[in-house]
Amino acid sequence: MNDTGLGVGEAIELIDTWLVARNRGQLNPAEKLLISAAWENRKYEDVAEDSGYNADYLRQAGQGLWRTLSLVIGKKLPRPDSER
Repeated sequence: MNDTGLGVGEAIELIDTWLVARNRGQLNPAEKLLISAAWENRKYEDVAEDSGYNADYLRQAGQGLWRTLSLVIGKKLPRPDSER
């Protein structure tokens, strides 16, 4: 849970609903995993090791996800710590 009291599951549902309403499609499982990982400040390598996804795939998927979210909200999002 973060400072807003919103849990990661609720945040994922909210983002998913938001993207669908803006005709951007639903989040795929890797994108949901990336949101959860960013929420927890986890690195791509750690997420890849735990999930079975390739770290490079997660990095590319993350870049696309953050770009899409930035376009939808009209504001550039800061890179999650997991990307640095």
